[in-house]
Amino acid sequence: MSEPDPLTPAQPGEKYHVEVTGGVVGAIGDHATVSMPRREVGWPVAVGSPPPLASAFQPRPAIVDQIRAADGAVVLRQVLSGGGGVGKSQLAASVYAGAVAELRVWVAAESRTGVVTGYAQAAARLDLADADTDSEHLARLFLGFLDGTDRTCLVVLDDLADPADLSGLWPSGPTTRVVVTTRRRDAALTGGGRTMIDIGVYTAGEAQGYLRDRLGPMLDGLPGGVLEQAGGLAADLGFLPLALAQAAAVIIDQGIGCGEYRDWFADRARGLEELFPVEADADGYAKTVATTWALAIESANRLAPAGAAEPMAWLVAVLDPAGIPEPVLTSAAGRAVLAAALEQEEVSAGAARAALRALNRLSLITHDPDPDQPRAVRMHNLTGRAVLAALDSHELRTVVRVAAEALVEVWPDSGRDTLVVQALRASTTTLTSIDADALWDDTGAHPVLFRAGRSLGEVGLVGQQITYFDQLNRQAEKRLGPDHPQTLASRNNLAYAYQGSGDLARAIPLYEQTLTDTERVLGPDHPDTLTSRNNLAGAYQGGGDLARAIPLYEQTLTDRERVLGPDHPQTLTSRNNLAGAYQGSGDLARAIPLYEQTLTDTERV
Repeated sequence: MSEPDPLTPAQPGEKYHVEVTGGVVGAIGDHATVSMPRREVGWPVAVGSPPPLASAFQPRPAIVDQIRAADGAVVLRQVLSGGGGVGKSQLAASVYAGAVAELRVWVAAESRTGVVTGYAQAAARLDLADADTDSEHLARLFLGFLDGTDRTCLVVLDDLADPADLSGLWPSGPTTRVVVTTRRRDAALTGGGRTMIDIGVYTAGEAQGYLRDRLGPMLDGLPGGVLEQAGGLAADLGFLPLALAQAAAVIIDQGIGCGEYRDWFADRARGLEELFPVEADADGYAKTVATTWALAIESANRLAPAGAAEPMAWLVAVLDPAGIPEPVLTSAAGRAVLAAALEQEEVSAGAARAALRALNRLSLITHDPDPDQPRAVRMHNLTGRAVLAALDSHELRTVVRVAAEALVEVWPDSGRDTLVVQALRASTTTLTSIDADALWDDTGAHPVLFRAGRSLGEVGLVGQQITYFDQLNRQAEKRLGPDHPQTLASRNNLAYAYQGSGDLARAIPLYEQTLTDTERVLGPDHPDTLTSRNNLAGAYQGGGDLARAIPLYEQTLTDRERVLGPDHPQTLTSRNNLAGAYQGSGDLARAIPLYEQTLTDTERV
């Protein structure tokens, strides 16, 4: 049995641990000294999970010409800016798919953490350092590689939410091409030799071309004249690529023509007037997508298992639009949503996956059939908004809570699977942005908030972990009060994050305060009190103060043997910690017997 890190907030506090509320650490700064692979790499290399190209993808030559030209620049650094649903990510995916670069990296850039994680994954794939090196350092090594390599590279930063997240993280290098997609138009995005390209909806010709290419291969199964009124339909939908995809999927599934779909669309749009008033439609297309969504979900719900597509869509809509691991949606918690909606005792994982395929068939999501893809399921955020608008506050709260349960259920014990964990962390952030209150109640915060925070430290994002725990602690104090067990646990986690960053000057006082308060609130024998005492001892030891560490370790071992029993895993950990402290003080006469006893008991237990 491998022992837990002796300084990790111990198992009794596992039910307490952290919230992902974001937080931007300081800029990584100047790129690292040039770094190169330590061993031979098989070129070309592709890293990341771009979305698949849509059926009947339109190359949009006017925009592609701009992307290729970029004012004649030799090395292209471009920002594709436009509203939701216009196809920015699809254009970037087509650039990625068609590139002949020796290195292609796709990064989900919805947060600074996502960017750092994507760079770290690339650095590990290139063998610039060991994979268990902290993510911030790996990111610096990757930027250093780009600065120094003569190999052609393409880096796509998809769905950048805040330009500040790229402070110190802009890729450069003489052979590196960069493509960014974003809704933002900040001046900062056009500095540093970058060119902004406006992405709008399809032209009338492109929209009709899409319908012709999408429906043409299906003509044998569609009524004659299916493309009559295609131009009118394109205009009804505002030439929006996302809406056209959903409309075409319904036309194919229902075996109707563009004219009949226009009638359906007009009828349904009238029924959504109150739900989407013009002044609330920031993108200009919310009601359009809500209407195409409503028609598409009716078709999806008819597919087996009947009625499962819509509740599955609820679950997808509250998670990260940049992509969700499939196991989250086929988890026991996820299947419970379907079972409740279908009034069944249980729904199988196969049935849950069939619901995903139904949504994919109607273009309401994209679903990569490879279940190991870290971002296998994607729903456009405009579609997600349409889904959630149909839920009342109680329904929304329930779905958010269930989604949180599903994330916890599938979260790996170790954070080293960086892309999967990043996707889970991003979905946690999405949950808090949709309904943060749903993740708190009188008993405290949902465990997913604590698990997400712990994962930052597991990949070495200690600066972001400090910000995260600090925000969690403030939230806990505000919502629960200063003496609530979860408030104490969040303070302990903040101290642990400071310790992980090497800042013992801040960690030790927080540990001391937490121990005093935990003893007062929970009592001297509570498992969390014993954990707090262990962690303070570890901080003292880390600071070289064994005179204070050893007595605390001795007291913790004595109390754990009495409270938890001599064979409890935490008792064994305490015995090992004390032996380590004795060894550190040079007292091998006491260290060796304790190590021997711990080994014997661990093997037995």
